[in-house]
Amino acid sequence: PDRRLFRGVAGVQGSTLVSASEATPPGPADGATFGGASADGERVVFRTVHALLDGVGTGGAYVYTHSADPENDPNLTLLSVDSEPADGSANAVGEILGVSDDAGVVYFTTAGNQLVAGGPVDPTPKIYRWEDGEVTYVAAANVTGSTSATKAMTTPDGRHLMFMSNTAGVTAAPTAGTIQQYRYDSADGSLVCTSCRTDGSPSTTSARLDQFVSFMMIDRKRRRWLSDDGRVFFETAEPLESRDTNGAVDVYTYADPAEGPRLISDGRTTSDARFADASSDGATVFFATRGQLTGWDTDERQDLYAARVGGGLPAPNDRPGGACSGDACQGQPAGGPAIADPRSAELESRGNVATTVLPRPRVARTLVRGGAGWLRVRVPARGRLTVRGPLLRRSARRVDRPGAHRIRVRLSPRGRRALARRGRLGVRIAVRFAPEAGPARVARTRLTFRANRPAQRRSRSRGASGEAR
Repeated sequence: PDRRLFRGVAGVQGSTLVSASEATPPGPADGATFGGASADGERVVFRTVHALLDGVGTGGAYVYTHSADPENDPNLTLLSVDSEPADGSANAVGEILGVSDDAGVVYFTTAGNQLVAGGPVDPTPKIYRWEDGEVTYVAAANVTGSTSATKAMTTPDGRHLMFMSNTAGVTAAPTAGTIQQYRYDSADGSLVCTSCRTDGSPSTTSARLDQFVSFMMIDRKRRRWLSDDGRVFFETAEPLESRDTNGAVDVYTYADPAEGPRLISDGRTTSDARFADASSDGATVFFATRGQLTGWDTDERQDLYAARVGGGLPAPNDRPGGACSGDACQGQPAGGPAIADPRSAELESRGNVATTVLPRPRVARTLVRGGAGWLRVRVPARGRLTVRGPLLRRSARRVDRPGAHRIRVRLSPRGRRALARRGRLGVRIAVRFAPEAGPARVARTRLTFRANRPAQRRSRSRGASGEAR
């Protein structure tokens, strides 16, 4: 089918063909599938069945970076570079699983071929992480789900990936062929089964990420199964805590391997619980159930509950038994509900998370001579500084104080070749600062590399210099 991908700007007439070939001669632009985009719309991630660059033998996953000068600042970068020829298979990208907010991190799958040198070459589908030119092998797993929203999800900074799989041996936890939830953390390369039993026994039922909740128009919208800090949510009938004794489907969360899975719904009522959504920080979780979890719920209809960190309503006073009618049901007038201690009487959770939004990092130098140099960046606090962009090697360092710091930037081999051909190369870069507390901030700018001119040979002969020595 003629699936071509375009980029349009509000208020601007016309659009840009994103999936246009940059090969010589140009190939077809159809067969493209959208995978994600950066929040500012400058970068688009997609996969295609065609080779769009010279030297690429087949289709794959690409990131398009909008450029006003594509001749000197190329639009396309191939993500799925195959560095392992041992498997002898073509670069067959299955799907895009997740894209970070700045499109600097992309998770994708292959149909089984290995892209990283030295990795396993078995035919099992594989998951990879791309970050500005570097491809990391994550796991051999068949990612399964009824929709893309219930298959996998990544955090805004791209650090964590959540996915569902029925593949045995993804981790050491025995799954007995069931579908379970997994979380990958790129900070330490760890991969855990978040919905597996913690006692080492095989799973007896599959974990679920429901597509919709038949209640109050909560239907097929994309729900937050993964919070911004890496906390995951899932549904299962597996009793993963001793408090879970009902044999019904309950809602769980997983944040820390030391704690393991934690029950959110009560685990005692005989009614199933369905995850509805969660706040971005994971401090509030919404779920639906027919169970009567508080004294405010006096019927057996399905109700929507909110499990909050440090919040909720106090349980009402016990009502006297017996029937009533008319004004007798009103009882004695009383003051408003007590709100001095607004904690839930039935639901438990961990403490509030304070969030402080710091200023963006500031870049002081945007010109580099040669293929490598130093960038001067001012940051507002301690944390981690990362510089990435097309045709660059990823650079990162920790900073132990606020103020100005230097970080080394280097062109990738492809970028060095482009600089050698052109003499001048402009690259759009993202400077990301992740403080020790609070959300990460990103500053974008354009970095210019200039080739070093070879020193001109000066003639030292007397005739050429015109001087007597």
